Amino acid sequence: MSNDSKTEPIKTEDESQKTSNYFDDHSLYGRRRFLKGVFTGIGIFGTGFLGASSISFLSSAEAMESKPVELSLANIPVGERIKILYNNQPAEVIRTEKEIIARSLVCTHLGCIVMWEKDNNRYYCPCHDAIFDANGKVVSGPPSMPLENIKVTVKGSSVVVGNI
Repeated sequence: MSNDSKTEPIKTEDESQKTSNYFDDHSLYGRRRFLKGVFTGIGIFGTGFLGASSISFLSSAEAMESKPVELSLANIPVGERIKILYNNQPAEVIRTEKEIIARSLVCTHLGCIVMWEKDNNRYYCPCHDAIFDANGKVVSGPPSMPLENIKVTVKGSSVVVGNI
């Protein structure tokens, strides 16, 4: 045998096992760490989303307890429809010979805004071609409920729309 040939040191079985286990352990640790980070991130995001949704729900519940709208009776001519914002939603006040009515202009199907068609004496919702009669009752289309009537109280020369 000549000394010119290069010989590599012979690795024992224990050394090759150490190298193999080292990489396996660290790659497994890396995957676990990565997955733990991913699931932690998802948990934090989900918790934040639920928290924001809860705050939104609670603030909308406060909005449902809206303040009444007060109008002067003199500003509502008989036979006219006056548009107002009630509970941050469009509504109208209608004065007839016999009474004063307030009605939401929000369609009960998907919340689109209905329009009064004076020539047809009806409300029309352009979102899904829904039609409501002059009293807000469903005539055709997907809504299953009439337009919401809002409580009206006349106090002297004032008209109060909503709960006092």
